[in-house]
Amino acid sequence: MSIEKRTAVPQPKWGYPSSAVGAGVIEVGKGESIGQMRNSGKTMKRYPVYLDDELIGTVQSSERRGEAKSGMGSRIVRVTGWPTCWTFRDVGGHSGGAWAYCDQRNQAVYQLVGRVVEQRRKQA
Repeated sequence: MSIEKRTAVPQPKWGYPSSAVGAGVIEVGKGESIGQMRNSGKTMKRYPVYLDDELIGTVQSSERRGEAKSGMGSRIVRVTGWPTCWTFRDVGGHSGGAWAYCDQRNQAVYQLVGRVVEQRRKQA
């Protein structure tokens, strides 16, 4: 039985869901290539995310389109080119929605952890 190598995710200073901060030991597993981005040609990768040794979901790289709406469409962010962005999906297959694009992998990790912690609180 081999143990998968994981990387601990540092605690954020600001800009993340408060429910995710101090939630437990957050680790990211080894990434796997899942294809190529259509416009930029970069490799898409998916990383498993663990909270206290339990798989809670994945984060995945993607490319941001030229225009992205935030929230209920109140804010439109225009970007040039096809920059890499990050999305997340929990083990139930639920994503953060069309607006849940993060600029950095750790942002997506903490958004995922915050979502899972909130779901667990509601079920308790």
